[in-house]
Amino acid sequence: MNLQDLKGNLKCLFCLYLLSLKQTLSMMKENHYSKMTLHELKTQAKTVKTMMSIFSGILLVLVFAAVFLSFRQGFYAITILFIPVALFPIFFVILNNLNNIKKEIKSRER
Repeated sequence: MNLQDLKGNLKCLFCLYLLSLKQTLSMMKENHYSKMTLHELKTQAKTVKTMMSIFSGILLVLVFAAVFLSFRQGFYAITILFIPVALFPIFFVILNNLNNIKKEIKSRER
């Protein structure tokens, strides 16, 4: 695997991340969970879990790529590590969204 292939794979993963982030941010603009049915909430929870898994995978790939490139090209490539570090707070936003959905589901199942 050469450096160009690695960069191409990272671009594809980043595009997937942007699509999932766009959906997450659109869901967070308003708290519309009270208007959704229980089935819709469960479907939404599944979707957010999937997005969180994809995002976590992207972060791991970015971290491993940064470490790999820093060993391969020298210490200056470690600056690539700042990308996953900067994106890490978004993980907590997605996690918070998932917790809000779970709270709404629990309140309805009582």
